[in-house]
Amino acid sequence: MNVLLSDIAHLRRKCPWYQTQTLETLGTYLAEEFQEVLVALENQDPIALKEELGDLLFQILVYSELASEVGWFTMPEVIDDLHRKIMRRNQHVFGNLVLSDIEAVNLNWQAIKAIERNLDREGINWKMYEVTIEQDQAFITFKNHPTVAIPLEPPTAQNFAPGYTYAAWVWLALNDAFEHATVSMPEDAVRRLAIQISKQVKACTKREQGSELPADCHSHSNVELDVRSI
Repeated sequence: MNVLLSDIAHLRRKCPWYQTQTLETLGTYLAEEFQEVLVALENQDPIALKEELGDLLFQILVYSELASEVGWFTMPEVIDDLHRKIMRRNQHVFGNLVLSDIEAVNLNWQAIKAIERNLDREGINWKMYEVTIEQDQAFITFKNHPTVAIPLEPPTAQNFAPGYTYAAWVWLALNDAFEHATVSMPEDAVRRLAIQISKQVKACTKREQGSELPADCHSHSNVELDVRSI
């Protein structure tokens, strides 16, 4: 799996076609690969099925790579969530629950699904955010929540702890800004947002000092994150 993830990251860095792909543009290819899997199953063609399952897996991995680039989630997180779901929904296999037959298994599965749906409705209220990079500030605009701004210039060298990366400084600035703006965000999400902003800023600063920001420096990224009053 790590080899495949490395291959896809390399494609994103080096291939012009893959560099232009987005979560939206890949939808057609995902649908095509899914249909080709169904055709291989219908034809009972094991060789084609193996190939098409690989192509479908490739699409899933590419989606995960794009999602990680905008700070949504990573492929290891997808796998971890899936593992937890398998454990949660199959305690008759991995736990001490005793179910006597298929009907009991199905009833238990439906009960677990109902609990999960209720937790989704009662749990975190996920919102969208938008990042805008300006000359000296990054603005994080939340749906139904005031915009949060952080400075893009780190403190002077004597006040900047040795060994800190720029992304680490952005992470500290985000935490401070979110605390004052009563924005509650998961720690991992703040870390991914800091990396996203730092990468975007570095891309924007690959220009002559004092020149106007290129258009792509004013880019936006919509990501679902937890936004609620503390």
